[in-house]
Amino acid sequence: MKKIVAIASCFILAISVVGLVGCSGSMPNNPSSPASATTSSSTHSPLVVSESAYHTNKYGSVEYVAIIENPNSEWVADSVQVKVTAKDAKGTILFTNTEYVSYIFANGKKAIQGQSSSGSPATVTFEPVVKTSGWSKESTQAGDTDALFPITNLNEVTSAYGSVTFTGEIANNLKEDVSALKVCVVLRDGEGKLISGYSTYASNLPPGGSSAFQVYAYSDVPAHATIEAYVDHAY
Repeated sequence: MKKIVAIASCFILAISVVGLVGCSGSMPNNPSSPASATTSSSTHSPLVVSESAYHTNKYGSVEYVAIIENPNSEWVADSVQVKVTAKDAKGTILFTNTEYVSYIFANGKKAIQGQSSSGSPATVTFEPVVKTSGWSKESTQAGDTDALFPITNLNEVTSAYGSVTFTGEIANNLKEDVSALKVCVVLRDGEGKLISGYSTYASNLPPGGSSAFQVYAYSDVPAHATIEAYVDHAY
């Protein structure tokens, strides 16, 4: 049986969530930083792409995945964009995509994934981008907020036709409704190397409640030994 690891990374402070998530659970277009935070760009390190992988499936689509980490001990990155660029052996750009992460708290990490039907790249690079105003000084650690949206019962289900679905449950331990959370399931081989990733959304979580989710990978899922799940607040 495959080893199942659930990593629920949260990105909203419990003390500030009322200002970010209203009674309907919707997020404002430009959520403000915690009241105690100060903004600057002079004393923090940039976000780091700690791991990445890509492959071309049997249908010709390029699937990619990356882990983005915040190496800072007291800075939160808000509204993160990850620019994805694929090139062939001659350096010709085959495709570009942009993936989004809402928050990465201090010493935290998030997973992004996506796909494109353009070509067979020789390289796929990932560039995290945070605006100057997107950095806020905040001592809350990512590990301190993990318990807000924990994932349990993470499993992999293969149908008789070979399609693969990843299922699980995610809880909302806040006292407010949450409209949507993005769940990214990451695959690793027996040595812990990143292989691929798939994502879905869990919607309309009541305060203190939970919601089941399923991530469709369909067929042609790469061979793997473990799966992990990362959580991000949906845009």
